[in-house]
Amino acid sequence: MDRIGHDGEHFVLTSADGRSVRGTPQQFTAPKLLPREHNPSYEEQLEECFLATHLLPGGRSRPGTSAPIGPTLDGSHIDDMTQGPVVVSAAGQELWVSFDGSGPEKVAELRPHARRLVAAFDRIRRDGIDFLWATGADGDEPDEEKARFAAGMLPDSLVVYRSGDFEVHFDDVDGRYFPEGYWPAVLYRADMTPVAVTVES
Repeated sequence: MDRIGHDGEHFVLTSADGRSVRGTPQQFTAPKLLPREHNPSYEEQLEECFLATHLLPGGRSRPGTSAPIGPTLDGSHIDDMTQGPVVVSAAGQELWVSFDGSGPEKVAELRPHARRLVAAFDRIRRDGIDFLWATGADGDEPDEEKARFAAGMLPDSLVVYRSGDFEVHFDDVDGRYFPEGYWPAVLYRADMTPVAVTVES
């Protein structure tokens, strides 16, 4: 950025080529992206997010924040889904679904993709648990331990990124594998391939 200003309500960032972006501090909070090492489109996605700053919601909701049960993904209240997560039925369980860093127009664009993810959630859940296990296991654990791990990992939220990539947060229901107050999230490409794990708190 060549210049940073303030117009009384928004910060205004201007580049050397004259392009400018304005937004609130909350809007300038970077939306989620797959990490650079797993994301060949990282630079393009980062630029798209930055140039869309003025379109982002003024505040951001995170999985686990308090929110009323809202419309299902095939409902028509798009604006409700920019205010926080909604609960849907996916693979026989309740799942919180949210869109990270997306205003109403982007949510409308992503809704068909989110519906596909919910429809395929049984596969997403299985692949995510397998990926979590492969990431943390030593390789000499008995089959019984892997089965215990799979039974104790409950996915509870799906966060869809602006790029269509997404993450699923898992609850360690027995508290056997993660310290209290911490849980794993599996990051997936838009094609549902898991690529990385983060530990959230």
